[in-house]
Amino acid sequence: MDYHEIDYILIRNGLAQEPAFDQVGIAIRPIPDMDGCPLGLYYPDSALIVIPPDGYESVLLHELGHRYGHYYQNNLSEQFAEEYRRHYQKSTALMYSGGDFARMPKFDALFQEGERGVLAVSFSDHLCQDDLMAIRQEFFQCSCGEPIPQIAYSEEQSPTITVHFQKGVDWLSITALFLGAVTIAGIGAISYAIYKVAKDTPWVFPLAIFGTVAGIILIGGVAGKHQMKGAPSRALVRG
Repeated sequence: MDYHEIDYILIRNGLAQEPAFDQVGIAIRPIPDMDGCPLGLYYPDSALIVIPPDGYESVLLHELGHRYGHYYQNNLSEQFAEEYRRHYQKSTALMYSGGDFARMPKFDALFQEGERGVLAVSFSDHLCQDDLMAIRQEFFQCSCGEPIPQIAYSEEQSPTITVHFQKGVDWLSITALFLGAVTIAGIGAISYAIYKVAKDTPWVFPLAIFGTVAGIILIGGVAGKHQMKGAPSRALVRG
């Protein structure tokens, strides 16, 4: 993402003249100490939004949602920011990419009841059939009558499983606990990504973006461009 793309997104969505964004500064640069999380940052005190160079339109709209909620309602919640993004963008959105399983459960709150999502996990070694069967069995035992997540496995780029789930049971928390156990058992997870999927998007979901993001996580990313205006304060909103 660059500044021309940001201007285009604002104009296309009729946000260029929004009063809440008049004093907002936007900086494109890597986000430090975020475990690879591609979502941006919003600094309420200085009205600065930081977007990583590999950020997407969904990231920008989410951070603008933080600013909009802060400006009009003093609401900095993730739920408000995501509702704002959903108003302008109905397509698939990358919610998180990294390797910290402890962060995974909090993203369940960003999914509405019945909404679909995809979790993609890349491993350092291949998974055997027993591993995959264990994952499926774990989901089956926790389903409580809810739709059981669908699992796909591929070794095209790196050993990767994709979990297609529907919000009902807290599948992200269940998956985080199970993957933590798998990692401890010796099959290290390199990274993972959580996507929010639009209702009209088919279950078959491409992982090319995930492969790119995972690579950026491993090599540390690239340097950002210049900052438009504003300086970060110590208070911030992540994601």
